[in-house]
Amino acid sequence: DNTTIDSFKSLLEKDSDDYFLKNLYSLNVESLLFELFSASFPDDRRVAMSGELLLNICRTMGQLSDQLLPLYTSEHSEKVAKTAFEMAGHLHISSAQQGQLLLAGYLHDLGMLSVPLNILRKYDSLTKDQWIHVHDHVRLSQEVIKQIPGFSHITVWIGEHHERMNGSGYPARLRGHEISVAGRILAIADVYSALTSPRPYRTHAY
Repeated sequence: DNTTIDSFKSLLEKDSDDYFLKNLYSLNVESLLFELFSASFPDDRRVAMSGELLLNICRTMGQLSDQLLPLYTSEHSEKVAKTAFEMAGHLHISSAQQGQLLLAGYLHDLGMLSVPLNILRKYDSLTKDQWIHVHDHVRLSQEVIKQIPGFSHITVWIGEHHERMNGSGYPARLRGHEISVAGRILAIADVYSALTSPRPYRTHAY
């Protein structure tokens, strides 16, 4: 529309040191336009990103991975998110970081969407190549989440949710204090959810 076109023209005319192009590359153009030309935009084009809305978006994204195997992973992201949130509360971690852990729990397994279903549904041991596919879900989850502004900490924690204190985890084989406290919490919540839910490769939950 004309308002957007005029706004872009104004930005280009004022451009110095590729300021506009840098913002375009970092996906900040929309925020920049609202900041500089807020009076020009009608109210019906504004969407307030409340904490509740952000939480609902992350919960919905988590449900995408949960629906891959509804019988086995149903509500897995929800369990991980709530367990991590409660653990953080008991450890007296700041309320802001508790909230971030809740979001991390919902988003931690998004990369599972890239794992072939025949691997996820396999009832016996996985081959070496199949394990590579499974392990790669951590990196892919990070690739998606790191594009969200303000989610840098969450991206790190998601990358640590399969690391182990003795260095036997993946993908980076971190050990001990190389793993953040929030990453450890997320890892424990993930294991707890897995052990207390049925899985294709076992007939019971612990």
